[in-house]
Amino acid sequence: MNMKIIIKISIIQLISISSSLFASFFSKENFNNVAVIVNSELYPRVKDSIDLYISDLKNEGYEAVFSEWNYKEHPDAEELRNTLKAYHENNQIQGAVLIGELPYIQRKDINNNKGPIDIYLMDFNNDHFIKENDGDIKIPNSIHADIWVSRIWAPKDKGLFEGISEAKLIKNYFKKNHAYRTCQSPVPDLKIRFEAGEMPNWFFRTAEYLKTWIDFYQQLSKAGYSEEYLKFVRENPAQFLYLQSHSTSQFHNFKHFDRNIEFLSSKEIVSKAKNQQPFLLLNACSACNFLDSYSLGNAYLFDINSKTLVIAGLSVLDGSLLDIAYLYSNGDNFGNNVLPSIGKFGIFRYIEPLFVAISFTPLATHILDKHATIYIVIVFEFLKYYYEYTFGWRSFGNVLLGDPTLKSYVDMAWCPEYIDKSVLKDL
Repeated sequence: MNMKIIIKISIIQLISISSSLFASFFSKENFNNVAVIVNSELYPRVKDSIDLYISDLKNEGYEAVFSEWNYKEHPDAEELRNTLKAYHENNQIQGAVLIGELPYIQRKDINNNKGPIDIYLMDFNNDHFIKENDGDIKIPNSIHADIWVSRIWAPKDKGLFEGISEAKLIKNYFKKNHAYRTCQSPVPDLKIRFEAGEMPNWFFRTAEYLKTWIDFYQQLSKAGYSEEYLKFVRENPAQFLYLQSHSTSQFHNFKHFDRNIEFLSSKEIVSKAKNQQPFLLLNACSACNFLDSYSLGNAYLFDINSKTLVIAGLSVLDGSLLDIAYLYSNGDNFGNNVLPSIGKFGIFRYIEPLFVAISFTPLATHILDKHATIYIVIVFEFLKYYYEYTFGWRSFGNVLLGDPTLKSYVDMAWCPEYIDKSVLKDL
């Protein structure tokens, strides 16, 4: 092939990729519309709570695009995705709060276990998703969330919460949501983190990402076992809690150096934790599998004695919340802060470096010798794994639970200034 043609093709590829990258970084942070979609069977039982929630949204400058959804007649996730896409294009929504049982799609994790994947509802690029024969989706080479989507899906079987109905759990959730929004449940602008047990060395590189937090805020950091963790979250009110733990959907694992493992169940979270942190970052495999009524995510979110109101976490085994330095109080809400934008990837953004490398291979082949080209591809292949497992760009398994329209307390201009200096005593 003619050298000029090859260079021209490669330049076109570069422009195309660069345009896509820059366009993808632009978030919709100026959009104040939010979709609120409620299961139609549930809605009559929680109508008063939803009405109050929508009123609270309007008081804060949001416009709610409300609709009911008959899940029995419309169980297809693609239909819900198309509805959200239409809301995004026609109503300029920044995100959607899904309340009750609503459509979802799953994929298999690295252990071949299925879990729900909400990035499918956030990314409207059809090229990013390929469906399996059973309706599940494959892992794409690239994802980019156009909106955020969060779930408030309470358990129906009444087991985790000892007979409390689905409707009552959701009413309780919006009761504490309203209390926070109306300045009745203030917390200091403190970020705290906990490492569960004696984690492997590679887990501790999380500290490097959290240096950004240290630059801007006070921070408490601790590692230990289950009783220490429960005491930590009870006694340290803060805006953010970051927990790093090996987990299943129902158990946190606290591993000792002698290889003994402590388990902390979702039932124990409900009875003992009483978290004092409204924003929770659960870097814990499968903890936010909202299809499991006994999940840890449900325990944190729906316990009336817990202040937790919004969770970013993992719904399957393979996901990552390592790159979380951007999650800080900056005037915007939680949902927009986890979306990709200029200068940050967010937790719903991924580009495979090898894909970019291959795009430049024709040009590299003619400018450099063939050995140099091989080296470039090898480097990008290395970066692929380094970025996936170190920087946390592998975000297929990440989900949101609760209400991402919430802001840090210090960013709620309608509330009085609050700082509880007693929580800083150990710094």
